[in-house]
Amino acid sequence: MAPKLEKVLDFRGYIAVGGELLNEIPVKGGAHRMLVQAKGGFIRGVGPAAGFNADLKPFSADYILLDPTTGTAHLNVRIIAATPSGDTLYLHYPGILKMNEAVGKIIAASGDAKATDYGDTEWFTTPVIETSSKEFKWLESSVLVGQGHWHIDEQGTAAEYEVYRLVN
Repeated sequence: MAPKLEKVLDFRGYIAVGGELLNEIPVKGGAHRMLVQAKGGFIRGVGPAAGFNADLKPFSADYILLDPTTGTAHLNVRIIAATPSGDTLYLHYPGILKMNEAVGKIIAASGDAKATDYGDTEWFTTPVIETSSKEFKWLESSVLVGQGHWHIDEQGTAAEYEVYRLVN
């Protein structure tokens, strides 16, 4: 029997775009490394993780390897967050983001960039969580998957994810 998905987290990370990005760094073989710094955001628990709330801290970033031959961004995200009660969270995940015109406009901070919906592009991650919270320690032993899309509001441009755990 196939596993089921149980939603556990909503995650939004506001990011640097356009001229705020660290210039692409060519890597032998044609791909480019790009550093996308997080500028704030949050992680909110839902379902069995309801009550878990953390805000992103400085030093969070995505170390993207962008392969122009396949139009694929290989994600390598490292997030540090803290709860109001002082618990810390370290979230890291690899993932795949297929580049398309809408994604290109977002990254370039184009004036006509628009938010996207889940499913507008192939964007999946496999988050791993470490936390000092005793109540939510079970997240460390869960297999998690996330799906992303772009969110734009008055605070800026954000990568937004719904994160699920695999359950029997």
